[in-house]
Amino acid sequence: MVQVAVSEFRGHLNKYLKAVEQGETLVLTSRNREIAKITAPDDKRATAKQALSDLRKTAKVGDMLSATAEAWKAGK
Repeated sequence: MVQVAVSEFRGHLNKYLKAVEQGETLVLTSRNREIAKITAPDDKRATAKQALSDLRKTAKVGDMLSATAEAWKAGK
């Protein structure tokens, strides 16, 4: 995480945006007070793959074709 004054950020915008593209987080300050954070957007595909992977760990596969011993209570 890099702290940058707004005036410095304005003067070297391209340099700082390239740093953000490479994964750096910028903290913009004004008079030594934090006013904003700039980060690259999340990789939505990687986030979705991770969520699916986590879901796979909790899934249970059972026999859905064989009859069960339980009586159905449908329609009663």
